[in-house]
Amino acid sequence: MKNNPQIANAREKYMSFTQDEHMREAYNSHIRWKRDHDSALFLAEQKGLETGTVKGRHEEKFQTIMELLDFNMKPEEIARITRLSPEKVKAVIAAGDKGLDLLMEDDATRH
Repeated sequence: MKNNPQIANAREKYMSFTQDEHMREAYNSHIRWKRDHDSALFLAEQKGLETGTVKGRHEEKFQTIMELLDFNMKPEEIARITRLSPEKVKAVIAAGDKGLDLLMEDDATRH
């Protein structure tokens, strides 16, 4: 190793870097920032996945309500099938295309 000037140069720079308190602190600060940044990205991704999953469930429930309504089912029957209150089913039906928003708003107020 001592015969290789590149390795000797790298070792010298490493030793200089690790002995310089200012450089060490800058490096540690960068590592902390990177860890925090990566953690924030991970949490944002998890929240996005959760939001997408919840929205998908609401879209499916909305579609089910509308399809059952097309079969002339009563709101009370639809409520039993979808596990929603009859009042909620009636509100979704009355809202028409905005019914999905109504389902999503309810979930948002619970969290």
